[in-house]
Amino acid sequence: MARYNAATAVNSATYAEIATLIQLRHAAAQLRHFPKINAKAQLAGGQRSRFRGRGMDFDEVRLYQPGDDIRAIDWRVTARTQVPHTKLYREEKERPIVIVTDLRPTMLFGSCALKSVLACEAAALLCWAGLAANDQVGGIVAGAEQQWEVRPRRSAHSALNYLHRLSEASAALSQGTEPSGQPALTLEALLAETKKIVKPGSSLFILSDFTDIDQDCQKHLAELCRHADLTLLAVSDPLEHTLPERGRFTVADQQQSINFNAADAQLRQRFREARSQQQALLDNVVERHRAALLQLSTAEPALSPLGRAYGRAARSRR
Repeated sequence: MARYNAATAVNSATYAEIATLIQLRHAAAQLRHFPKINAKAQLAGGQRSRFRGRGMDFDEVRLYQPGDDIRAIDWRVTARTQVPHTKLYREEKERPIVIVTDLRPTMLFGSCALKSVLACEAAALLCWAGLAANDQVGGIVAGAEQQWEVRPRRSAHSALNYLHRLSEASAALSQGTEPSGQPALTLEALLAETKKIVKPGSSLFILSDFTDIDQDCQKHLAELCRHADLTLLAVSDPLEHTLPERGRFTVADQQQSINFNAADAQLRQRFREARSQQQALLDNVVERHRAALLQLSTAEPALSPLGRAYGRAARSRR
């Protein structure tokens, strides 16, 4: 039997196996071109910023300008040209990679692959790509009633810890664990928790289907955008965009099942309106607060959209 390749094929598994998430480390090497961060915090670390000053990496020599630090004068060039010149450096900035993966019950759906499995594989790719870029990696994994936090660290141990959390939460979701009686975790509550761990200058990736996004969520996302570079990865299934023309269908979760007639005109109208409202809220965050939005579909492996955004083809378009 041919071995499943998570980088090139859609995964039909019911949960994200840890071996698959580890395997994606090799595929993550294709994500070489994360967007350069607009440094929003004066921190020391591993990413070059656009701020120029006295730092770790030499950049260039230019003519001395009033106000330049006299310690930065390049005396060799000055002596050779008889005109004062200043050395410029690029400071280094810390860039923690914070990955928030939504594995609540609405993610247990898919006609091609499960949204939950796709989200886990995309999160694993981002995790490995961040580690390869010498960034700190960590984040939050959200289940039906609780979330687990892995503090960003620059280590394979931290990455593996996050991947294990993904696999365990994905497995629990697929097994339909009985609810404990605690309140269900909402997207709004998840975003509120995210604000507590995101440091200024972070790159924040949120993977979710955003089915319960509302104006309160919008406010949290706007606040996150002020301190971090935010990328929303909207995970969806083709059936969530377009209903079949006709036929009777059953949709079920761990609590209930619903039968519906796809040819029902009123149902189709409500479906379009709900989808349009959800998309409008996401678009508003992108347009007003300069967040990025990537669409992930269960019809293709996670590496495909991430490769278009951060791979070789992305660089050629810049």
